[in-house]
Amino acid sequence: MAAGMGRAALAAVMVCSLVTSACRGDAAEARYTVRGAVENLAEARGAPVALIHHEAIPDFVDGYGEKRTMHSMAMAFGIASGVSLAGIAVGDKVEVTFVVDRDRYPSFQITAVRELPAGTELTLSR
Repeated sequence: MAAGMGRAALAAVMVCSLVTSACRGDAAEARYTVRGAVENLAEARGAPVALIHHEAIPDFVDGYGEKRTMHSMAMAFGIASGVSLAGIAVGDKVEVTFVVDRDRYPSFQITAVRELPAGTELTLSR
């Protein structure tokens, strides 16, 4: 009887562990909102990509799980399905929300984009 309970307990721990891992997997997809300027719109591997020079992102969680400030830089972002770049052009100032999923290519995917007024002041480094 004790051996049976041991196996049941082990099975319960394994199930809880799998459920926790699955939940952690969803939570591991970080989401950020940042402003920037569109530098290029292109395709990579047959999918749309936007090169955006963005402002610094405080508390960005890097690939090692460390919170750091991501400095202002130009980065390529994939465009999530259902997101339209209609009306967005090179030189436009935008606010984008993106998710980071390091198991996907590209790892940085824009999930929302909003054009900002042309006179918007951005803090960008070169």
